[in-house]
Order: sequence, then structure tokens, then C-alpha cells
Amino acid sequence: QPQIGKNLPKSIDSKEKQIRFMKTMDRFNDPIPLTYSDKSISEITFGFLHYGDSSIIQKLQWWTYIEIISIAAFIFLGFAGFTFIRNNEKRHIWVGMARETAHQLGTPVSALMGWVEFLREHPEKTKEMVPEMEADLERLEQIGRRFSQLGSDPGMENIDLSERVERIVQYLNRRLPSLGKKVNLINDVQPGIYLRCNGSLLTWAIENIIRNGIDAIIRSNGEVIVSLRIENDRVKIRVQDNGVGIPRKDWRNIFRPGFSTKKTGWGLGLSLSGRIIQDIHQGQIEIVESSPSDGTTIEIRL
Repeated sequence: QPQIGKNLPKSIDSKEKQIRFMKTMDRFNDPIPLTYSDKSISEITFGFLHYGDSSIIQKLQWWTYIEIISIAAFIFLGFAGFTFIRNNEKRHIWVGMARETAHQLGTPVSALMGWVEFLREHPEKTKEMVPEMEADLERLEQIGRRFSQLGSDPGMENIDLSERVERIVQYLNRRLPSLGKKVNLINDVQPGIYLRCNGSLLTWAIENIIRNGIDAIIRSNGEVIVSLRIENDRVKIRVQDNGVGIPRKDWRNIFRPGFSTKKTGWGLGLSLSGRIIQDIHQGQIEIVESSPSDGTTIEIRL
């Protein structure tokens, strides 16, 4: 029979409960014999000490398991969330790349369809149209080169940047009707500016910015000014439109993959331009000014 108890739970309030509780403790800890001995008598065992963890210690032990389970659940949820976000980004990028490819192919393909329809009605003007059709076919070949160079080490060469930018403006100017836009595309390019760069990718970046300016215009008197200058040994390219503008809070976001202020945009055109300018050519690209009344001005510095 138990004789003395200390630090027992309040629920242990009878001898029967003490005995059951004592047996429970004995399953986890062997009782300690209480003995006495001296020179005149042999060793005498006069009792046993039955002991176990207090209720606080037991709760703390459970709390350790709860913490481990909570940490494991947090890690699992974090991993699951990261996997979901990564897969979602991959899906978004694949769809966006498909849309960007279609966007790139759209201008030359629609132009070629227009030339074919024109030749059906005016077969006598075939010789006049052949150079334009050749330009669109060359454009399709250039698009293939652009995408192939994104995943490889792009080669650099000295090019006449003025001539390249003028060709972009002229090409888009002649094909604005196929884009469904009434926009005055103004060429303000200083001639004779040479630059060591990847011509195919750099012109892609510039074209994306010009196309973005054209897409931003909803008024009837739309205007996009493309300027190229050398200032303080730096090449500066500016694309200014009088479109709907970009809110100030989004100025830093428009070059982030997946961000778009357009309802039908996938946010890859300007992000590709930003990567080409900043990562491949170690240049800078930024919004200089933008407002709903005056449109947007984007500047590239190389």
C-alpha cells in the first residue's frame, strides 16, 4: 500500500487510484528500493520509491512532438507551395512564350497574306511586291535566329545601329495597317552610330518596345517617336508614344516576367527586352516618364 505521495495529480485522490497510478509509473521506471544497514544488522529493505514524470514534464514531452509535427507540416506546405508556384510559372512561361512567338510571327505572316491578296487583284504589280515579300520572309528567318540565340552564348559584332533601327521603323511603318493601327511612326535616328552588340537580339528588344508603344495607343492621332543619339559616349535610344501611359506604381514591374498592364498580354515582351539590354549587353532600360495624357517614354542606354 502506498504510504506517502508527493506532486501527484489532483485527480489521484484515493488509495485505489494511487495504486493504479503507481503501477503505471512502474511500467516506465523500476522502483528504487529503500534500504538500511549498519555493522550490527544486515541490510533491511523497508520500502520502495515509485516515481515518474510530473504532469508538466509530460505536457512538455507532448509539446516536443507537436513542435516536430508542426515544423514538418510547415516544411511540407512550403515545399508544396513552392512546387505549385514553380509549376505555375513554368506553365505561364510556356504559354507566354507561345504567345510571344505568335506575336512575333503575326506581323510578317499577316503581311504576306496581305501581299498575296493584293497580287490576286493586281497581278501586274508582282515585281513591285516581290521585295516586300522577301523582306517578310527574311523577317521570319530572323525570328527563328532570335529564339535560338536566347539559350546560347550570343556573339557580338560591330554593327551600324542607326541603319538597323531605321530598318525596324521602316518595316513596321509599312505594316501598320496589318496591325489594325492608325499610328504615325516617326524616325528620329541620328545616322552613323556604330555599336558592338548582338544585332539580332538588340533589334528584337527595340522592336518589342516600339510594338508595345503602338499597342498602348487607342486614340486616332497616335504617334510613336523613335530616336537614337550619342550623349556622353553613351548610346541612347528613346521610344516615346502618346498612348494610355503606365501607372507610377508599375514602372518597376513592367520588365518583370509575367507582368502586363494589357488585358491580353502575357508580360514577356518587355521582360525579354529587359534581359537582352541588361543581362546580355550590360545596359540600362527604364521608364523616363509616363502619364495617361502624354503617354510613355522608355529609354535604353548602352
